[in-house]
Amino acid sequence: MFGGVWLYYMDEFVEVDCGGLSLLECALAKAGEAGCRASRACLWDGVVEIFCAGGGAAKLLPTPQALYQYYQHQDEARCLEGLN
Repeated sequence: MFGGVWLYYMDEFVEVDCGGLSLLECALAKAGEAGCRASRACLWDGVVEIFCAGGGAAKLLPTPQALYQYYQHQDEARCLEGLN
């Protein structure tokens, strides 16, 4: 479904391949691989933010530039609670 997207975690951008997963499935999988145990997810216009249990967050983005756009509209995101 989606190809190369960007994972932003611990102040680093890494290009990742979702291999046919939905953005939410991909974000959960990639955040987990990076050591983030998801507790909450927020979605906005192609961006998925995964909040990690114990603090921190990972973001899956269509481009690195989308991070700035997301921060401008973060209050519009739909969030899913209790993921762990």
